[in-house]
Amino acid sequence: DLERAWTLARPAETAARSITNLDRQARALSWLARAVAQAGDRDWARVLAEQAETAARSITDPYEQLRALAVVVQAAAQAGDVHRAEAMARSITDPYVKARALAAVVKAAAQTDDLDRAEAAVRSIADPGSQAKALAVLAMKAELPHARSLLARALAFGNWEPLIDVLAQISPDAVVVIADEHLRHSA
Repeated sequence: DLERAWTLARPAETAARSITNLDRQARALSWLARAVAQAGDRDWARVLAEQAETAARSITDPYEQLRALAVVVQAAAQAGDVHRAEAMARSITDPYVKARALAAVVKAAAQTDDLDRAEAAVRSIADPGSQAKALAVLAMKAELPHARSLLARALAFGNWEPLIDVLAQISPDAVVVIADEHLRHSA
């Protein structure tokens, strides 16, 4: 139950902050921030995400720092601190890690109806497959004409299979056309 979860969360925070390995500390605080945000306390979740970011930025190994920051981005985004999450995501230099982090920003921004921020984040994703998935997330929140345009951009990357659920919701007729075309070419 929720009361028991809150009772356990404070000792979990103390335990997470006592971890001396900064990568593990950042991850533990991030996971706790996500759980607290999901339980409904976004203010506390933001504080935990800030602590996680501090730990992540203190990691001296550049690659480990990027990976830890990607986890913190997800926590900050889920805590509703989309601006902080986006700033962290943009600071990540590895294109694949950055793509994963920006996808979390897109999802969080779309959930809060900040579609302009979400679309700007989508445009910053360099990996085509990740960008297509992020476009699909955004399409689910956009008005129908714009949703179709976003989905068309996603489909232009060539792999329609991960997009089929979104496509079925936004443009069911297109699913039939794709299925017919696929069956015709595989026969």
